[in-house]
Amino acid sequence: MAVLAEFFDLALIDLDGVVYVGPDAVPGSVDAIAQSHRLGLRTAFVTNNAGRPASQVADHLRSLGIDVQDEDVVTSAMAAADLLAHRLPAGAAIGIVGGVGVSASVEAAGLRAVAPSSPEAVAILMGFGPDISWRDLAEATYAVAAGALFVATNADRTFPTPRGIAPGSGAFVAAVQEASGVTPLVAGKPEPTLYRNAIDRFEAKNALVIGDRLDTDIAGAINAGLTRLLVLSGICSAKHAVLAPVGQRPDLIAADLQGLVTEQVFIRDIVRSGQQWEHCGWSAHLEDSVVVVTAPARAQGQSADGVDGVRCAAAAAWAQEDQVVDVVGLDR
Repeated sequence: MAVLAEFFDLALIDLDGVVYVGPDAVPGSVDAIAQSHRLGLRTAFVTNNAGRPASQVADHLRSLGIDVQDEDVVTSAMAAADLLAHRLPAGAAIGIVGGVGVSASVEAAGLRAVAPSSPEAVAILMGFGPDISWRDLAEATYAVAAGALFVATNADRTFPTPRGIAPGSGAFVAAVQEASGVTPLVAGKPEPTLYRNAIDRFEAKNALVIGDRLDTDIAGAINAGLTRLLVLSGICSAKHAVLAPVGQRPDLIAADLQGLVTEQVFIRDIVRSGQQWEHCGWSAHLEDSVVVVTAPARAQGQSADGVDGVRCAAAAAWAQEDQVVDVVGLDR
């Protein structure tokens, strides 16, 4: 058991679904970040959402009451712009499909942001933007098919909003990829570039990744060789966490960012007793290819949604050589 904020020197925290959803903070996230700062932990906010410049993201965080500087925010658009700057000469024209955060990052990297239809464009950079149109996708496809370098800030197919799950920039990238037949270079998670840039920026020695997506946040942390905490406040459900494939499994699971400042147990340390995995009164065992979770006696008759049950279920599932196909006994 360990309080994570006391164990690591830097937390690389995802934003959407972890700190906030839309304009509003995830309950408990602001207090958790403040408490982690009091415990001496430095936080960096590392997001695949490329729609806004880092300064606007920092303004949003400050409006929620979080103590953050502009330089504490690292976006996939910044990583993508760096990727382009290392491959192209200064001042090269980049066709932008995305929001102001994408074009601002390109300009900050010494390149020129132009429309995707511009004959000057030697590359196409796609990132999130709420006003992307069919015409933008068509112009990007024409340019990529004609030989322009194709780069994507990230490949997230979905995006959490206050009204539910909406298409992410990866859905638009996939459309251009399908139409052009060209696979883009991807700068954001799950590629390790974004995390490695943040670690270099903050000169961290022992960093923790916190996210709500298995296929980006957690897979990216694995690709970068970092410890990872999955929170269940965003897009990933408890069942999906337990059924995570190899290459997308977290080291720790918590309900939300409060897990950063409370004692946590690593999944690998969940105790096995015979054919059961047990922790804090919860237990899990296998029946054929299904994980069955049992709540403590004091919780019988109540909703079995405890995160300790999720941890037990994950430990049981991940100990198997064959893929587990279902989980019962969880209501989270």
